[in-house]
Amino acid sequence: MSTLRVRGYLQVVRGQIYPTSRIARLASSMSPSAHVAEHVRPLLAGLRDKTGETAIAGTLVGQDFLRLAVVESVSAVRFVASSGSRVSAEACAGGLALLAATRKSRGDAGHHTVCSTVRRHGFDETEVKSMGICISLHGEMFGVEIAGPVERMQAGLARYLERLAIEFPHLSADAEREH
Repeated sequence: MSTLRVRGYLQVVRGQIYPTSRIARLASSMSPSAHVAEHVRPLLAGLRDKTGETAIAGTLVGQDFLRLAVVESVSAVRFVASSGSRVSAEACAGGLALLAATRKSRGDAGHHTVCSTVRRHGFDETEVKSMGICISLHGEMFGVEIAGPVERMQAGLARYLERLAIEFPHLSADAEREH
């Protein structure tokens, strides 16, 4: 308690402890999306195990796709990303699916499936492909994507799209495909 008081999060007035505006600002900046990573990580691991590709869940922060949870492929050649990293929402299928859902509706996201071959940091668009869906979880929209080398992603396209729908149907409505 004394540390919180010294750092300006609590104040003592006539023996009573009160939160300061500093702790209120901190609390208001916290999003429920931070807890989503814990919930979706096992689902992403299952998706990775069944597709062999890197599985990512994230949310929009402005025009960026914030990766909340990443479960990397175990293949030697794979797409590598880290939790907490940001990329332009237009540079990944999970971000594109979220943008499509946001533009269509501000309510329940449903499934918005996007396949995308995009330029990534250090990658040419002929090297990396991703596909993603928009899901609704606890009233918030999130993007889930699979990313990997374009050859494997092209070969498994139909199977991967089906796997996304199988792994996440309880989190969203029926599929609406957008390419």
